Amino acid sequence: MPSPPDSSRIPAIYGTSFFGTKVAAADAQSFIDALVRTGGSRLDTAQRYGNGASENVLVGLNLGNCTVDTKIFPTPPDGFSSAAVRDSVERSRALFAEHGLKINVLYLHAPDRETSIEGTLEALNEAHRAGAFEELGLSNFYAWEVGEIVGYARAKGWVAPSVYQGQYNAIDRTVEEELFPCLKKYNMRFAAYSPLAGGILTTAYLSDPEMIRTNPRFQHPRYKDRYTTAIEKLRGIRELTESKGITIEEAATRWLVHHSALRASDHGILYGASKVGQLETSLANHAKDPLPEDIVTALEDLWVNELKGKTPTYAL
Repeated sequence: MPSPPDSSRIPAIYGTSFFGTKVAAADAQSFIDALVRTGGSRLDTAQRYGNGASENVLVGLNLGNCTVDTKIFPTPPDGFSSAAVRDSVERSRALFAEHGLKINVLYLHAPDRETSIEGTLEALNEAHRAGAFEELGLSNFYAWEVGEIVGYARAKGWVAPSVYQGQYNAIDRTVEEELFPCLKKYNMRFAAYSPLAGGILTTAYLSDPEMIRTNPRFQHPRYKDRYTTAIEKLRGIRELTESKGITIEEAATRWLVHHSALRASDHGILYGASKVGQLETSLANHAKDPLPEDIVTALEDLWVNELKGKTPTYAL
């Protein structure tokens, strides 16, 4: 019997980016079942995930009462031209409808700064009026771009973004300074991805320096510049958490749920997993109580004294 959702806690979302690659179609249902068992009902995908296979795998599963968010990407050369947007939205809409589903939040996955936003928003409004999706979202945009898009859409009486998906975790709080006030101004909800900082906030990586040094992901500037300066301090924090019987993964998750700037009314926290056990652990940690104060203080000191102002921008 699924657990009832906790309305006082920000929702957990399962991000299906591994469907079609690390998670085979034959194994995918077990991830949905794990989410539903804990009372979860929100799923996230994108046209680009799983080398283009994630959506196809996901919609073929028994999703019960789960809602599904997806994203369209400004693929060159057409980007978010009105024609490209219509084609992209229709591709996902038709795929979802074939399985009796409707897109919940349709995100623009990244900005297209070469294309006028007017044609993009007009095409999205037409699709929304035709019933293609419930809500419009943005991901990886600057705050000033959010304001420009929302203002333009509202002035036209078109569907305006109501959700923003961005990177946010205990060691990268860049979104707090200018983006969160912007979202509050426009009454937009936030969905946080990368709660474990791309894997940095895990026992495996903090226990073995070679795993970080040799993993190509962490040589990419988006990760290397953002996190690796904090590794030694994080190892000290991990020792503190483990002295209290708390893993660093658990501490990172509980911080985001209870001590961050997120609210219960926000859209959710995305947990990606390529193994069911990983997802079950994340969901169990999501349901736990606030952290001891000394762990919160240690994470705060790391951010304020070591990382704030040094992490790269939150937008693409």
